[in-house]
Amino acid sequence: MNVVIQPDRVVQTALVVSLLCLGATGPVNAQDPLELMDQAVQSERRGDMEAALGFYDQVVSQFPDDEQAPVALLRVAEERLATGAVELAVEAVTRLREDYGDAPSAAGAYVLDGVMQLAAATGPDDLREAWNTFGNAVARFERSRYPEARWRREARMRRGHVAVLLGDLDLAAAEFLAIIEDEPLGDQTAEAQFELATILLYQGRWNEAAEILQRVVDRASVETASDALTGTSRAARRRLSLLHRMVLRPAVGMTPWTQVRRLQLPTEAREPIGVAASSDGRLLVADDRADLALLFSASGELVGRSAEQDLRLPWWGIDGEPYVLSRRAVVRPFGPASGPGSANAAGSVTFAVTDGGGVDRLDDLRAGARSSLGEWVILDRDRRQVVRFDRDGRYRATVVDRIRDQSIVDLDVDARGRLWLLDGEQNHVLRFGFDGTAEGVRVSHDWRRSEALAVDSLGNVYVLDREAKTVDVFGPDGAAIHSVGPVLSDGTELRRPRDLAVDGSGRLYIVDGDPAAVLILE
Repeated sequence: MNVVIQPDRVVQTALVVSLLCLGATGPVNAQDPLELMDQAVQSERRGDMEAALGFYDQVVSQFPDDEQAPVALLRVAEERLATGAVELAVEAVTRLREDYGDAPSAAGAYVLDGVMQLAAATGPDDLREAWNTFGNAVARFERSRYPEARWRREARMRRGHVAVLLGDLDLAAAEFLAIIEDEPLGDQTAEAQFELATILLYQGRWNEAAEILQRVVDRASVETASDALTGTSRAARRRLSLLHRMVLRPAVGMTPWTQVRRLQLPTEAREPIGVAASSDGRLLVADDRADLALLFSASGELVGRSAEQDLRLPWWGIDGEPYVLSRRAVVRPFGPASGPGSANAAGSVTFAVTDGGGVDRLDDLRAGARSSLGEWVILDRDRRQVVRFDRDGRYRATVVDRIRDQSIVDLDVDARGRLWLLDGEQNHVLRFGFDGTAEGVRVSHDWRRSEALAVDSLGNVYVLDREAKTVDVFGPDGAAIHSVGPVLSDGTELRRPRDLAVDGSGRLYIVDGDPAAVLILE
């Protein structure tokens, strides 16, 4: 699980704001903390969070010595952090650690501290600090004294995710394995199994990973006695499909895709230039001539359209949100801005580079992506640069400078936070580590006109050759796996392919302008 946490900085302030101002008021002279907690829960169920916070606050203020007080205080901290009230969240977390350090809920304070550190992280050192903070919840709340501490499991899960970003897969595997073997069976067990299987896939241990993923699916099917699988089990099923398509079938000389479907675009679509796929198969299509961004459900139903001008390539963020580039901004066409850095009040974010004391606004964006920590990575054709910006669009660093004309043509960021660049002039794919370190050429090929790049969750690389009208697929080691086009398996001919995408199951999407459609290979 890769989560972009929106609050972008932690303001360490003195406890000058009383918890009495945290929400609406409840019964002033209640004598039973359990009664207040029940009213808080009922208020939450009705969707009245401010009233719930008022009840939680009264538990803390009127019954500070009761065992419900730290539980209520932690709930206040969680909600304030979720709504971006970081200072109030810090106050609640600080009081929880200082006044209720031995209560099980205090483990949650360390986890929330780590979450806020991740939200402000800009590099490996910040990640290691957050990793250590999560470690406090593990070390201080060991199972012998706190057998049911769910926050300890959450801390281990977070440590595993951080270790993946830092590139220490063995350390990540150890954290996920500890949840599976050392913690009580719970909702996070399946998630830990999924993450452990993902680590094994990164290491090329396909058989072991497939066994674990199948156990996740089988267990969910038995427990629900239906096909209504959990989010984790659905993700495991998609990962098994991807493994089957991109590893097992090619290993025995079979094509990854056996069928072709055509997703017909609405009549107003004129020149689709980009497509992006979510892990579960939802699609975002950008049409430049029609000035439209189109959103499709996983079943192919058109569920949204947004008028946007000067469109460029879209992408589906690791935060689960669809984004599309215009010439001068990143646009979030479906859904309001939510939190710092996702977009401004108008639903877009612009970028400027500080250069020699001056400020130069980027106004010819070509491609973009968003990292695991919420950073923006933007390819600008006018400046001929690939540039990193923080969550709020502030300049951080130039990754690649003075790109030759038409050299870097596309980019992608994978689930491990690594940046991939497609160099259309040199005919190769470059990779940069999470910390920005250049890792060299990962794929080379004799393309005629490489146009678009995608990387799936296993690290397989997909490149569209616009002139040859083909898609070439390479494994994580750079070895060729498969190639499709210019004629697909059902006889469909690629005429004007412009972009491609791949979802979590390994379905391949190719946007073609003649006629305007998205071709789905599955």
